Formats: sequence, C-alpha cells, structure tokens
Amino acid sequence: MKLGLSIEQIPAIGTMSTDEAKAFAAAILDSATPNRNQEEFTLDDKVKLNRLRYNVQSKNSSKAIMNMFYEILLSGEGMSVNGSKWKKHYG
Repeated sequence: MKLGLSIEQIPAIGTMSTDEAKAFAAAILDSATPNRNQEEFTLDDKVKLNRLRYNVQSKNSSKAIMNMFYEILLSGEGMSVNGSKWKKHYG
C-alpha cells in the first residue's frame, strides 16, 4: 500500500494543532492506493489502514502523529527495528 505522503510533509504535521493533524492524517490514509502490482487493497492492507486510522485518533498530540508517520516512512524504506512492538502489531 502506498501513502500519498512525502518526507517534506511530515515535519509540517508537528506544527499543526492536534485536530488539524488528525484531519490531515485521515486525509492521507483515505488517499492511500494499492501497490503497483495490485488493482485493489488486500484484506491485510484494509486491516492495516483501519489500525492506522485508530492509532491516529488515539494520539494526544500532533508530534505523536508526526512520529507515527516517520516510523511508517522508515519501515517502508526497510529501516524499521526488527522485533519492535510496532512491527509485531502491523506485521
């Protein structure tokens, strides 16, 4: 699954109010697209998107949402921490 988010947009999330950051994150997750070789989302992708939406809503600050998107970006680049709680939850 691909999120329509660039690395330049992530720091801007930290300067938003919490409600603005949640709305921005929801828009990013709503605009997610399947991977190149897929025509539509798999069941796993749908579950991951729902978990991410829930996590965004449970965050108490825009900085926490920003941190979450940095972790998503790093994981997508193969630089996640093996065996981490995050990886076990979404893997």
